[in-house]
Amino acid sequence: MRRRDVLLGALGLGAGVTLSSLPALSPLSWAGSHPDLKDRYFIFCLFQGAWDVLLGLDPRDPAIFTPDARRDTRIDVGYDLVEQTDAGLVRTRDPSMTFGPYIGRMADHVDKMAVIRGMDMETVAHQVGVRRFLTGLPPAGQNARGSSTATWLASLLAGQELVPNLVAGMETYNVDQDVTYSGFRVASVRDLAASLATDPQTPTATEAERIQALLDDAASCDRHARSEVRSAAHRARRAAAGLVENRLDRLFRFEANTPEMIALRAHYGFSANRLDSAGARAAMAVTALATGVSRVVSIRVNDGTLDTHQGNWATDQGPNQRAAFDVVAAMVEDLASRPYKDTGESWLDHTTLVLHSDFTRTPLINASGGRDHHIMGCSALIGAGIKPGIIGASSDVGMEPQAVDLATGRVDLRGGEVIKPNHVMRTLYASVGLEEDVSDQRAEPIRAALR
Repeated sequence: MRRRDVLLGALGLGAGVTLSSLPALSPLSWAGSHPDLKDRYFIFCLFQGAWDVLLGLDPRDPAIFTPDARRDTRIDVGYDLVEQTDAGLVRTRDPSMTFGPYIGRMADHVDKMAVIRGMDMETVAHQVGVRRFLTGLPPAGQNARGSSTATWLASLLAGQELVPNLVAGMETYNVDQDVTYSGFRVASVRDLAASLATDPQTPTATEAERIQALLDDAASCDRHARSEVRSAAHRARRAAAGLVENRLDRLFRFEANTPEMIALRAHYGFSANRLDSAGARAAMAVTALATGVSRVVSIRVNDGTLDTHQGNWATDQGPNQRAAFDVVAAMVEDLASRPYKDTGESWLDHTTLVLHSDFTRTPLINASGGRDHHIMGCSALIGAGIKPGIIGASSDVGMEPQAVDLATGRVDLRGGEVIKPNHVMRTLYASVGLEEDVSDQRAEPIRAALR
């Protein structure tokens, strides 16, 4: 089979699931069943490998958390050990919004960001942590137990997008939504462009019309109509045909030496021969939303490792984390600069970015000079529908999860709730106007994070 056949075959099978693993699909998607939902788009940004939030989203003042206090606080900030040009914390005009030394260009956009601290990830296993956040649900062993929230949002919000749910460099799940909204997985921008390109051996218009008529006729027979798998495959086949008919590949030829593509590469900081980089994935995400190709995009935003158990913590964790934050900042700036249709608003006014990682790294440096796995987690929400500020806090002893008043965002050890990934997912649903717990998260939204 040619490479293109494989790509289109993957789309026909749901782009990331195999035919043998397809569940019994519900006959109707949620799409269109909630007409009053807000006009929103989403970008999920994975910092893969477990970030050290002391260096970014959840810092501590080194003047207070000193080496002498380590025995009592069980926190070692380690700022004196990392390679950085500007030592210490990054302080903003809002004194509550202080960040670690590697927050990068995101320090310029804290007025758009809600930071959720002290979240309980309930695991210290990499894959389990990622799947826990993507679905909001605790995995069964290591297996994801529900559809990705990105899949749900694509199903709820998608309009005429040809790739409602685009995924690059990370996992995606669909166990209960129409196959149309399964994540279409690509390894790089070049793969996406190839899957959208017209094949030189494509049949003529007349031949294609006759082939489609034959397939439509087959799809109308009783046996086909009774089979959810056959019906889903037919819908996916038609979607695949739509992809290549529109010559959308031209939107993603980032290697081209046109003024537009040169400017795009400069903004996101990647070269024409690095279309597999985090910057290229970020450019792909914004382009896919702003050109009507996708409604929800999920990307990995770090290229370098964050899994720093050894001495590479001091040399790699901070710079790799900062590079990923800079990629997110580039998306925020790009979205804010693009007018949204004829509304007088920007694309950022209609797009929510969701930052997350597997979990965090330990507050104490280990005997090898690195940090290990810690059950606490952080997340950040940016853009449409989000009220900026700090939600919750990890404890000042051992950086443990703490209960939070979901309405105010303040720590409430007596009457609050410990925030978990399912609270964040319910917050995303609530941000588009959906109060119904459609994906069975069994948690309340974090109202303090919503406008």
